[in-house]
Amino acid sequence: MSWKVLKVLPRKRLSTFVGWLAQRESPQFVIKPFIRWFAKTYQINLEEAELSIENYRSLNSFFTRKLKEGLRPIADTFCVHPADSRITQFGIIENRTLIQAKGITYSLGEFIGSEERAHKYEGGLFIVYYLCPTDYHRVHSPVEGTVKEIKRLGLDLWPVHDQSVALIPNLFIVNERVVVSMNTQLGPVETVFVGATNVGSIEVYKKEGEIVQKGEALGVFHMGSTIVMIYPKSMKLDIKTISSQAVKLGGGLSVIKNPW
Repeated sequence: MSWKVLKVLPRKRLSTFVGWLAQRESPQFVIKPFIRWFAKTYQINLEEAELSIENYRSLNSFFTRKLKEGLRPIADTFCVHPADSRITQFGIIENRTLIQAKGITYSLGEFIGSEERAHKYEGGLFIVYYLCPTDYHRVHSPVEGTVKEIKRLGLDLWPVHDQSVALIPNLFIVNERVVVSMNTQLGPVETVFVGATNVGSIEVYKKEGEIVQKGEALGVFHMGSTIVMIYPKSMKLDIKTISSQAVKLGGGLSVIKNPW
């Protein structure tokens, strides 16, 4: 569905309805074939799923499935990729501004809901991860740290595919999102779950004040969307080793070996 069509539709009501449908567990003679069709259409690797496809009673339960234990080893680096996804955008944070697409930028302070915290990321790095329907949709903590704050922001639900990102200014600011702010040994980190059309909800597993281990499940999208990671300059992540490509949960992020 194009963004021009969605512009005139009640996007939040549409997303709520799709989310409701995805959670239906009856009639099973309709739901089971639909789940199998969904898995085949999006070429989902069923060998990676924790359960057999016949054990999922709704599309949502299949979509939010766990992986088999130990399937995604967590790299021995300070930061890792938070999800199975595709990196669509990345860059150095300058003047508290992030790049949405060519010619389109947006404010980090507005995005995370704190101008004060945004100052801490000047010269740091942002990475945008897009989760398509094929991907495993649980999001894991990229670092070890303590959850400082959890904020829910935004009112709209635009799609977050390439066309919308390239055409709708401030897309990531107007969309519903959950900002998980963490403190680590090397500085603050933001994990931002960005909602989209037909994303039923964003569920966060942790609470403020809790300690989170690197690679531990942090939350899940009920249907797909985007994660934006915000890292401080103090982590010395090497942007030259990052590229727009598919990545797997737990893959390591390199640091600058000799920043001087």
